[in-house]
Amino acid sequence: MDTFMGTEFCDNKCGEVFYNIVLGIIFIFCYFNPKDSPTRRRFTFYYVVTFLENSALMCAWFIYCPAHVSYKYPAMFMQFLSFVLGLVVMIIYYLLLHPTKNISVWDHWLKSKPNPFQMYSGDAAKKAAPQPNDVQEHRV
Repeated sequence: MDTFMGTEFCDNKCGEVFYNIVLGIIFIFCYFNPKDSPTRRRFTFYYVVTFLENSALMCAWFIYCPAHVSYKYPAMFMQFLSFVLGLVVMIIYYLLLHPTKNISVWDHWLKSKPNPFQMYSGDAAKKAAPQPNDVQEHRV
C-alpha cells in the first residue's frame, strides 16, 4: 500500500493516513525523513515551501502592523537573514562536516574541476595522469 509520502509504515489504509497526519504535524516544526531514500529533493521542496510560508506571513504582518511600531523593518530583515543564515549553516554542515562524507555534489565538484591554483601550477595535469598503482601491466 503506497501513499503520497511513499511510506509503508502501517498495514492498513486508515493507519497509514493517520501516520501521514502525524508526519504533517511534525513537518510544521522541522523536516523529518519518513523514508530511507535520497533527501535532496525533499529538503529543497520543504525549505522552499517553508520560506514562502514564512515570507507570506511576515508580509501580511508587515502590511497590517501599525505604522508607529519601531521594530517593523528590523523584524522583516531578521526573518530573511535568519532563514538564509540557517540554510548556509546547513549547507556547510552537509558539504564539509557530515559524518558520511559522501555528498555527491561536493565530491563531483572536487574531482572534476581543478581550482585556479592547480590549473596554473601543473597540479591539474598530475591529477589527470594515472597513478602508478592504477596502471595495470599487460603481458603477452
